[in-house]
Amino acid sequence: MARPTDSGPGATVSASSVPQNLVDEFDDWVDRGDRFDSRSEAIRGLMRNAVGSTPEYVTPLEPPRNERLARGYKRLCKAANRNGVVRRDSARKACSNGPQNLSKQEVDALVLKPLDRRGYITLQSNVYGDSAWKIVGWETDGEGINR
Repeated sequence: MARPTDSGPGATVSASSVPQNLVDEFDDWVDRGDRFDSRSEAIRGLMRNAVGSTPEYVTPLEPPRNERLARGYKRLCKAANRNGVVRRDSARKACSNGPQNLSKQEVDALVLKPLDRRGYITLQSNVYGDSAWKIVGWETDGEGINR
């Protein structure tokens, strides 16, 4: 059985008794999916789900572990309207600059499309040719306010 090496919030767990083939299969599962960036992130997320723990974030979904994507996701959530929608130009503006100094042109390839592939946002279009990003999991009460 795995034993914690620290009892603090960032406790480390050793999985030395887990058969190596199981660890390898789990790593392959993590690599094939888009939900988790690492084995550690997957284990933490699955543990939270198993015990029904409340996550430590205020966005509709747990932000990605990748710093650039997490920052972009949080900025999109702040820029979203009451229905969880951010116009495409507004999304580019919200996710550009910052510590990594991304241009609006770079934001599509480096932030928005990766968030879309990982299931955090979806692209929507209307009959007039405008497009916007919808934040996945955005819930509203009767007033249109994110819970």
